[in-house]
Amino acid sequence: PNPREVMVRRLEKALMPPDAQPEAAQHSPKELAVQIEAELHDMFERQQETEYDLDHGYGHGVDHVPEKLHKFRQLITGLGNAANSQLRQAVLSGQITPRQLTRMPSRDLGTEENKRARLEAHVRGAQSAIKTDNEDEGSGAVTPTVT
Repeated sequence: PNPREVMVRRLEKALMPPDAQPEAAQHSPKELAVQIEAELHDMFERQQETEYDLDHGYGHGVDHVPEKLHKFRQLITGLGNAANSQLRQAVLSGQITPRQLTRMPSRDLGTEENKRARLEAHVRGAQSAIKTDNEDEGSGAVTPTVT
């Protein structure tokens, strides 16, 4: 089988976990898998056509296969995670289109628990930076400001 067919089969499998509710699906998992793979292919094919390897001159497209595979793995992980039924159901119901899905940043493909943990870590980091800045102000150290 060619690599694109393998991707379609794996996407279809990721869209059909035990918690999937077929009655809520606007499209079949197979149909969506084909559309998602086509969007991925088009997205990276267009990049290859518009970006050129400066070492070799005009006409030699940059190889985006590693980026495509990375994005594919992100989609498989996000859609196939049993704890991520919200994302899967949003895709199956048509609330999120294949085009939107393939262009989502990886942080949006994670479970709600992962998103919450990432936000909490960001807040803790920001609070730590503020605390460090306040301690520096008390020590008489000069803190540069960005305008």
